Amino acid sequence: GIWIVIFAATRYVSLASISASLALPFAVWVLGYSAALIGVTGALALLATYKHKSNIKRLLSGTENRITFSKARGSTPPKPTA
Repeated sequence: GIWIVIFAATRYVSLASISASLALPFAVWVLGYSAALIGVTGALALLATYKHKSNIKRLLSGTENRITFSKARGSTPPKPTA
């Protein structure tokens, strides 16, 4: 869900991961799960965000790497064998 949408829009794995982790407690709340599960998922979201602090700094400074799906420059496809 959220992870795929954010990744497809930005090509930043870290931003997709942070967004998905922060969305999880809200999804748990909207779906009517227990307060304990909301608390646990909220704590895990905070932990995931904390663990991504270096990625957040790079995102804010514009130096975070994006995933690309293009061919490597200078590479040629393998020649078929007969």
